[in-house]
Amino acid sequence: MAACARPVPPSGGPEDKTPPFLVSVQPESLATGVALDSEIVLEFSEAIDKESLLKSLWISPPRVPKNVSVSGKTARIKTRRAFTESTTYSILLSTALKDRRRNQLSAPHQWMFSTGPELSPYSVSGKVKRVSRGSGGQVLIGVYAADADTLPDPRVVEPLAMTEADGEGNYNLPGLAQSTSPLLVYAMLDRDGNRSIFGSREFVSAKPETLSFEKGPRAKLNLQLIDPEAEGSLEGIIATASGDTTEVWVQLFDAVDDSLLVVRHEAPVDTTGQFLLKKVKPGTYRLISYCDFDNNQKRDPADGWILVLPEVIVPPGEKRELGSLPGPDCSPQ
Repeated sequence: MAACARPVPPSGGPEDKTPPFLVSVQPESLATGVALDSEIVLEFSEAIDKESLLKSLWISPPRVPKNVSVSGKTARIKTRRAFTESTTYSILLSTALKDRRRNQLSAPHQWMFSTGPELSPYSVSGKVKRVSRGSGGQVLIGVYAADADTLPDPRVVEPLAMTEADGEGNYNLPGLAQSTSPLLVYAMLDRDGNRSIFGSREFVSAKPETLSFEKGPRAKLNLQLIDPEAEGSLEGIIATASGDTTEVWVQLFDAVDDSLLVVRHEAPVDTTGQFLLKKVKPGTYRLISYCDFDNNQKRDPADGWILVLPEVIVPPGEKRELGSLPGPDCSPQ
């Protein structure tokens, strides 16, 4: 009895590492008067993976795909509900899209069309400053309706519109609906491209930026996307009575550590009095400085020390400058 043939990747020749790209779209970019029952047709440079297409496709304002078919290089998407009259729609293909060889789209692709006679002129653009542990993943930017009482949680609330920043952090989200009330803009990191922000290594902006079109239809907003567990640093200047800081060190302890036994970070003070504590986990600490009389790079009972700051907060991913601080008396004992 003959067995059915199984599709396998073609053998021989060099491995295909070429990213797919979008050849054409329907409705066309910047098209107007698009029929409400139109389907979205995407033509790619090579055959694509259907599952990744579903993860990478965002329609703004939100429309849920109902029927999605992929045949070779062509994808057809029919939404569950028809498009709305006189509305501009923005379509995003994020870099989560892959071909059948698992090569990802090299850059996000976004275009817009309108079911009315003209396109919406409203847009927001800017740059996202990202501070995180490691690289990779997609930096997504979502626009949300503002609520008078609570902030929306991008982990569970669907955005009104979505885009993806490029490799330099730049983003542009066109075709937004005019709003008389303020909107909120969040940045978020989706490492695995599954459209879900989950786990300690995926996160959203600590606070949103407010989007308003009072000054015109093209708004500019720069965003911060900082890993809540990203390490920061502390720097400052220790000033001693003698002006000599050759034997001075600084140490950082947990704020609740009254015993001052567990040193979290320490660093020498240079001849100009400057010090730098690197790779400090976010938290609240206390800072001391001491005289290392015997040059053994540790604080001994005979070493003079003072409490410089009883409480110093290190925010995630931030470099804090503490300015000039008092130092210990390192006069010869």
